[in-house]
Amino acid sequence: MDSVRQALSSHVPKTSAFVADRDHAAVALALAGGDTDLQICFIRRVEKTGDPWSGHMALPGGRASPGDRSARDVAERETREEVGLDLRGADRIGELSELTVRLGGVATSMILFILRLLPGAGDG
Repeated sequence: MDSVRQALSSHVPKTSAFVADRDHAAVALALAGGDTDLQICFIRRVEKTGDPWSGHMALPGGRASPGDRSARDVAERETREEVGLDLRGADRIGELSELTVRLGGVATSMILFILRLLPGAGDG
């Protein structure tokens, strides 16, 4: 975990202003454990005909909703909805730059947050 923190300490993410609409999305890289037992939370997307990411492994997250105030809110809400993991009390250790993702020919913005679960946070 110390090496992850160190790698992110000098990173300055390149992001645009967050807008709570369907063109903005966020995912969480949720880490738990220590240096010798570090774990990461992934999801496996449902298999569905016509879905370009059908059956893929992914980080929990999704598109923004009108009530979301930030990309972090999106990542936390989507993670709760998808896997029941509550990241609201998590220690945010960094943010990566915005990625432009093309879905069906339409560009969307994805903000990737790096979150580390505090002991006891996210239970249930």
